[in-house]
Amino acid sequence: MRTGRGFTLIELLVVVAIISVLMAVLMPALQRAREQGRRAACLNNTKSLVLAWLMYAEENAGRLPRAQASEDSAVTDCWVRKPAGTLPVESPVEEQIEALQAGVLFRYAPNAKVFRCPVAAKTEMRTYSIVHAMNGYDFGGIAPVCKRIQDVKQPGTRIVFIDDYGEDYDAAWAVHYDLPKWWNPIPMRQQGDGGLACGRARRVL
Repeated sequence: MRTGRGFTLIELLVVVAIISVLMAVLMPALQRAREQGRRAACLNNTKSLVLAWLMYAEENAGRLPRAQASEDSAVTDCWVRKPAGTLPVESPVEEQIEALQAGVLFRYAPNAKVFRCPVAAKTEMRTYSIVHAMNGYDFGGIAPVCKRIQDVKQPGTRIVFIDDYGEDYDAAWAVHYDLPKWWNPIPMRQQGDGGLACGRARRVL
């Protein structure tokens, strides 16, 4: 009568050691693949937003949507509205989503998920901003500001949307035009990469 031979303790330890080595090798690769997927989703969001921005301009005689969010109901061309309060992320999620839906671009990009980076905090419903150069604040006339799509020269090299902090109260972003320093910093999500969308292209910083 035959008896089955079981694994010895040493054999089991060898198998466990092999599995541990394989996990140590594969986990970083899986993490990188997951991060690449998040980056791709972020870039697709900015691409969708810039396409919505272009469609709005096409249907409005070339006029660009206002880059700065506002609570003022008399201002009707903001790309998104500003929720009540000092910082958007301090408002309830429902109010933040309503502010997105009340903006002029939501008609062309009718999905609230498009307005936020996939790795943003759960309380941030909008993490992208339009640069002030695209119908935003002119900082006292020291920087050129495009009001119409025809004003945008070399659109493939001009930034329109950028991955920003959800706390940015006016949903607009700027750097100093004449000084070598930041006005608005860029959040270092996605292992130090930030997403931006140009007039006819998309890039990664």
